[in-house]
Amino acid sequence: MQVIRAAGYRRMPWKNGGGETIEIAVAPAGATLAAFDWRVSMARVDSDGPFSLFPGIDRTLAILEGDGLRLAIDGRTPVTLTPDSEPCSFQGDVAVTAARIGRAVTDLNVMTRRGQFQHRLRRVRIDGSLELAISAPTALLLCHAGGLRIEARPDAIQLQSLETLRVDERCGSLRIASAGPAVVFLIEISALHTGKSPRARPADRQSDAAACACSVKVAQLSRRHAMRRPVALITTVLVAALALAGTNVRAGASIPKVIAAAVADPARPEADRARDADRKPAECVAFAGLKRGEHVVDLIPGGGYFTRIFSAVVGPKGHVFAVAPPRRAQAPADAPDPAAPVQAIAADPHYNNVSVSVERVTQLTLPEKVDLIWTSQNYHDIHNVPDVDVGAFNKAVFAALRPGGIFIVLDHAAEAGSGFRDTSTLHRIDAEAVKNEVLAAGFVFAGESDVVRNPADTHKLKIFDPALHDKTDRFILKFRKPK
Repeated sequence: MQVIRAAGYRRMPWKNGGGETIEIAVAPAGATLAAFDWRVSMARVDSDGPFSLFPGIDRTLAILEGDGLRLAIDGRTPVTLTPDSEPCSFQGDVAVTAARIGRAVTDLNVMTRRGQFQHRLRRVRIDGSLELAISAPTALLLCHAGGLRIEARPDAIQLQSLETLRVDERCGSLRIASAGPAVVFLIEISALHTGKSPRARPADRQSDAAACACSVKVAQLSRRHAMRRPVALITTVLVAALALAGTNVRAGASIPKVIAAAVADPARPEADRARDADRKPAECVAFAGLKRGEHVVDLIPGGGYFTRIFSAVVGPKGHVFAVAPPRRAQAPADAPDPAAPVQAIAADPHYNNVSVSVERVTQLTLPEKVDLIWTSQNYHDIHNVPDVDVGAFNKAVFAALRPGGIFIVLDHAAEAGSGFRDTSTLHRIDAEAVKNEVLAAGFVFAGESDVVRNPADTHKLKIFDPALHDKTDRFILKFRKPK
């Protein structure tokens, strides 16, 4: 067991000379900025300006103190990073300029050498006790607010605000308890032994408290940086497997453990998790039948709500193709790039099985045939795109699937018998009209689910009505490409 106090940290000037960094940990020990494998540090940002370039390095930033930063990242939509936002990942050899939102900022910075190591940075909220899954052989737990007790052998570890616990052996999980609300940052670092990371996903993790006779390193940090902020609470859902035979599936069906774990993954943004009660992602993905190792297309993925879940479900041997539409030619210059949210997801090492393509929906130039194509709350809008032949779209989906592959359409329901009348006004569509269109492309109907049905929806309001946010009557249809 090693204990490193604040006096043992290295205070170093920024590579560009614009500030000072407090190095929490580095490997190999004592490595220079040009030679480290991985590095965890804090930095105080007192002025605006460019970040130092770190060729061949993957970086993730989170705000510890201050109002936040506006990051201009070359080739990406600008990012606003605040104490309430998810950590931001980007490549160290890309030009990044930071502008403070208000007062000086202290950030947490994790860096790993691309192709040799990978990392994951996430926040966790604890209020009581929690079994915190750890998949990597090296983990650092930074207590950001509140106090923690970590069960470890031979003695329990007590952490106060901005003290860090370092675990240097794979232990599966840590049992953590707090006397009140506490906030922590968990940093996981692992070496890459092959060209593609054997990344462990939540469903792959083996909890073994007895294995936590791990080496630990406690690092006392200066308390002047302490602050309070909310983060994610890990939940573990253990349920029976679901076998779908292509018939109607109703709410209350069992959820496979791999899907339950993907939805419970604390790496998902808090804003996404807040929508789960209404969107029912576990039930929807279970109905689709997505499995470990499969290749899936998230067609018109929006903010990536399902993209992240798909990534965790299919795991390191699977792949997620996020297919986003191009920016409209008539769109205002400041209109958001439709691909930007999923490009940010694909840049996060935690989602290294996600790739992004930007193309018209009728083309689908994928590098391979896939197992499942999913489109959520978009099918009605395909009818609204000028010069798009919906029949050609469905045939493109059919061609992109392997024999036996699945096409899922989840959309806002319109009045029965209304056909395509409301696609551009209420942004709804009649489920039976969708069935007829898709079947015409050569698919066979494989089932439907009522898990996101809402009989209280009158089908007379626009889906954007605040009273209907995530509460519209929605249908899910499953189609199969014949073998």
